[in-house]
Amino acid sequence: MAIQQLMKLVVWVNPDESDDPDPAMPVRMIRRIAVIPLESIAYVQEGINRATTTIVLADGDVFLADENHEVIFEYWQRWYTQAQNAFVSFRSN
Repeated sequence: MAIQQLMKLVVWVNPDESDDPDPAMPVRMIRRIAVIPLESIAYVQEGINRATTTIVLADGDVFLADENHEVIFEYWQRWYTQAQNAFVSFRSN
């Protein structure tokens, strides 16, 4: 079974991230669907409330995913292992 190289997730995004935030105002977060390429994931961390996962990409983008850490990490680890094995078997031929 071939695993997809993209992961489609529901994420929380701060639309005002690039602006200078006012510390007196609450942070506004909106829900979006993101398609994340597995090869660009640099770091995966469990969120504060354990029902979310923080995903950091190699280019510095940060996503707060509405998915359990174990599910995302297992999917990414399977893809990583298959990608490494494909490279090794290609090189050995």
